[in-house]
Amino acid sequence: MDAKGRGGLRHIFVKLHALVSTRAQFPLFFAARVSDGLTADVVELPGLLRQIPSEVRLGNVVLDRGYIGKRIAQAVADRGGRPVIDLRANITANTTADGSPAWKSMVRGWFQDRREFRCRYRRRPVIEGVFGAFKDRFGARIRSRRLEAQRTEILARVAAWNLVAVSYHRGRT
Repeated sequence: MDAKGRGGLRHIFVKLHALVSTRAQFPLFFAARVSDGLTADVVELPGLLRQIPSEVRLGNVVLDRGYIGKRIAQAVADRGGRPVIDLRANITANTTADGSPAWKSMVRGWFQDRREFRCRYRRRPVIEGVFGAFKDRFGARIRSRRLEAQRTEILARVAAWNLVAVSYHRGRT
């Protein structure tokens, strides 16, 4: 997202890191964090997983290649989810687990049944669609100048998105 600076619009980017439900009819943000534009996605994922209450069952956690890594796969599995990360072409079937059985299981599943893996990964466009709709509805620019105010503004938008989604869903049932 773009942030407004003192001399007009400056391109100071902040990133929204989020875990989103993949139900196409009822997409919600389960967890969200805002960081500066240079923070890697992989750094924020453990904090996102901690935000979700332990009684919430994760199921498949579909992540893009930015999250690829043995520690990430194991963190998702430790939280009760099943990591589904699109693998790079240079990863082989005999990759070592290095203390991450979830990584080994995910890689083995990818090589044994790619069709099933693709079936699980096909929910990724729903997540990208939620982020696109989020920017369409609330805009890609924020008005706040200070980083803490920017975080508050973006997280308020996330809360508004969830409120709209819940009220819409309740009105349809």
